[in-house]
Amino acid sequence: MASSATSTAKPIAYGFKTLLETFTVDVHRAENRPLNVPLIAPFTIASSKLEKVENVAIRVELSNGAVGWGEAPILPFVTAEDQNIAMVKASEACGFLLKCPALTLGSMLTEIGDILPGHQFAS
Repeated sequence: MASSATSTAKPIAYGFKTLLETFTVDVHRAENRPLNVPLIAPFTIASSKLEKVENVAIRVELSNGAVGWGEAPILPFVTAEDQNIAMVKASEACGFLLKCPALTLGSMLTEIGDILPGHQFAS
C-alpha cells in the first residue's frame, strides 16, 4: 500500500551560494612559486611577441587533505602586474591563509579580496 502523505520538507540547495555559507576552509599549507614556461607556439599581441609565460602558481592544501592549484597569469602589456609583484601578493595571500583560523568559504574569499583589492579572482 502506497503512502499518500505529503512531505513538508524544504528542498535542499547544493549550489555555489550554499557552499559559500556552509563549506569551512581550514588551510594546512599554502605556497606560491614562479611558473615560467616557454610557449610551443609564440604569438604576437599588437607589436609585442610573447615567447614564454612568467606566471605564478599557487598550491593550497586543506587540513582534510584536499589540494587545489591556481595560477595568476601575467601577460605583459595587458596585466598591471609583473611576475615580481604577483609573487609578492601571492605570498601575502598564502601567509594570511596559513595564519587564519578556519572560516566559511565566503568569509575566506572576502578576506582574500581585501588582500588583493581591485582583482577579480576565480571562485
